[in-house]
Amino acid sequence: MKIYGWGRYPAIDATVLLPQTLTDCANYLKSNKIVLPRGMRRSYGDSANSPTVIQSTYLDHFIEFDETTGILACEAGVSIREILQLIVPKGWFVPVTPGSSFVTIGGAIASDVHGKNHHLSGTFSEHLLSFDLMLGSGEIISVTKDNYPDLFYRDWE
Repeated sequence: MKIYGWGRYPAIDATVLLPQTLTDCANYLKSNKIVLPRGMRRSYGDSANSPTVIQSTYLDHFIEFDETTGILACEAGVSIREILQLIVPKGWFVPVTPGSSFVTIGGAIASDVHGKNHHLSGTFSEHLLSFDLMLGSGEIISVTKDNYPDLFYRDWE
């Protein structure tokens, strides 16, 4: 199928994989050479264009929300819009929101998005405690600022 980012350019032919579970995801990774994760296609560039992509459509479950602390755990395919629908009625808001609420958490983390308040609140990663990352081998590691700082922080230099 043809895939593209928010700007609709470039459009490329790609195989789109739709895992239903993390096990499906791991199996896809093990059987393909290069696979990129893909969310709601709101990147302005072509950052999630690849001949083979794993679409996070079905990896969209809430795991836990602590109403006292505001700490949320969810899968990569959950959108900021879905999070706001859950947390706003409980008195919480996402500290950094990009221009569209149709962005997945996986994409927000991968792109370290910012919002109109970035001069005060910084980027998305400044509000993360941890995230689980599936490696190409299918192994899942828990990434924090302390145990995998090279994966947690982006080095743009």
